[in-house]
Amino acid sequence: MAITSAWNIQHNGIKYPAGEVIDLLSEEEEQELIDKGKAKRVPVVYVTEDSFTLDGNSQNDSDILTIQQFSDLKADEQKAQLLLLGIDPASKLDLRVQQYTQWFLFSPLGDLDSTPLNQI
Repeated sequence: MAITSAWNIQHNGIKYPAGEVIDLLSEEEEQELIDKGKAKRVPVVYVTEDSFTLDGNSQNDSDILTIQQFSDLKADEQKAQLLLLGIDPASKLDLRVQQYTQWFLFSPLGDLDSTPLNQI
């Protein structure tokens, strides 16, 4: 698994800036940081030829919204989509669209090779 730091933290002598993915810790160390509120779990996405799985919840390709489709959603729907992707949604519309755009453009969903996102 992997976690992301909630803010700048230091663990085992290593400094992690806010938002950095930390994936070299034991499950116990990860859980300790999560319990202390210093980190949160990163969802792992597995991609196959016709679907992707987000932490065990299967999604069809048709569930992946284009940036325009995401922009057309209501605020609460946008926030729900971002949360599903493991992204803490911004309060402003333009920032939520920017968050989704960044995920959409940099996710390997077009590279259908069953590789977890946090392993790329």
